[in-house]
Amino acid sequence: MSEQHVPSSTPSGSATGGSTAAAHGAGTTRTGTTSGGGSTVRHFLIVFTVAVLAAVGIAWAAGAFRATPRVVLVTSTDDPYWDRVISGAQTAARQFNVELDVFKSKGDEKMQSQTIRDALSRNVAGIGVSPVDATAQADMLRDAAGRATLVTFDSDAPGSNRTAFIGTDNYIAGRQCAEVVREALPDGGELIISVGSVDKENGRLRRQGLIDNLAERPLDAGRAADPLDQPLKAGKYTIVSTLIDQTEPARATQLATEAIQKTPNLKLIVGLFGYSAPALLDALKQTNKLGQIKIVGFDEHEQTLAGIEQGHVAGTLVQDQFNMGYDTVRVLCEVINKVPPVDDRGRTQYLPCRAITSAEDVNIIRYEKQREQQQQPGGGGGGGAAAPAAASAQPSQPAPAAGAPATQPT
Repeated sequence: MSEQHVPSSTPSGSATGGSTAAAHGAGTTRTGTTSGGGSTVRHFLIVFTVAVLAAVGIAWAAGAFRATPRVVLVTSTDDPYWDRVISGAQTAARQFNVELDVFKSKGDEKMQSQTIRDALSRNVAGIGVSPVDATAQADMLRDAAGRATLVTFDSDAPGSNRTAFIGTDNYIAGRQCAEVVREALPDGGELIISVGSVDKENGRLRRQGLIDNLAERPLDAGRAADPLDQPLKAGKYTIVSTLIDQTEPARATQLATEAIQKTPNLKLIVGLFGYSAPALLDALKQTNKLGQIKIVGFDEHEQTLAGIEQGHVAGTLVQDQFNMGYDTVRVLCEVINKVPPVDDRGRTQYLPCRAITSAEDVNIIRYEKQREQQQQPGGGGGGGAAAPAAASAQPSQPAPAAGAPATQPT
């Protein structure tokens, strides 16, 4: 059976040999096809890799793989004046994709300086600050400008080598305030100036602008300050005294109360800081002079606006606080991200002021504030949801962890 099996396998072997030859032929053909496909695949992989690398390069250039910059906003007091500034800063932080921490100082230069040093120790990319005392803080601020992008707002520190100043032209604002005084007291008379500080540039320049206008002097923001310790004659107005309260509302009320009692012919008090008019209203109540002595204020504290509606406040000069905060963060982001790629060091950006003297003016201000609040996350705005910024508003203290919930200023 084995012999029968062998012959029968021989033809099979021949057939197998033919099949093998055919298989070799077919194999050769298939090998040629596979070789062409390999070139196509390799070409595709090369093109794909180049495209991916190009996309990664573009994304890198756009900052997609960079850590989100962290910036800090430091106010000079904890007054409600800063609410709209902070609102604008938070809006810009969301729009420009930056982590924002907000610290509300209490008017103490040393505490504010320590807050800035703490921020620098955490290697923040940028700092926006309204200096409490630019002269005393000059060295510290210059050091800060050398280690991070520094922008001043509301009150400037020109010698700090800061990148930019965002805020009001305070000398012009003082002159504008004088126009409100003229309308309230057209026949002239005795008045008092109440200001938080003349060490801060904003207080010093507002006072001088006010005096220069009332005295009908030409515009000169560099004019030397008039004396603080004696009455000043300014045209048909007599500035009996300048009360400096060190940015303490309670002290502003106390000083004004004492001055009212010593000045029987007093016609008007001008308050040059945001808390001034409410503090002066308290002084008038305590001396039973409400409605007898007029007040001209600064900014849009709710008590100031209510005083205008009630006829106890002749008017107030309102700054563009929202854009002050917004532009501070915007400029920080532009410089940090080199967009536009120019050196903005030393730039000054002034924002306009406007006088509020009527109930209709008050309605407009309240409407604007409500609209700004609605633009914030959870504010009830009708627009598309904005990505929340990791922003926080708090007293001066070490910054919270990233992503800490925002708190409303008090």
